[in-house]
Amino acid sequence: LSSFNSKLDIRGKRLDDAEKMLYEFLDTAYSLGQKDLAIVHGKGEGALRKATKVILKSLPYINSWKYEHADRGGEGVTHVELK
Repeated sequence: LSSFNSKLDIRGKRLDDAEKMLYEFLDTAYSLGQKDLAIVHGKGEGALRKATKVILKSLPYINSWKYEHADRGGEGVTHVELK
């Protein structure tokens, strides 16, 4: 539990690797009872941001998500709240 990091950085990852990392990260966080998470996907082309959104919409234990405030990464970081 103490080694769990509530922030996942997937910048620069290939899409399939990033998706695998995201599912593992979110499942682990949920099983540990974490509530607030941050996913750093960067702004770039938006492929990782879009993939993150699709995954978040597909999981039943996601309460809400939103992009971070502009001075904390804006659309390059998604803040996630788990149920």
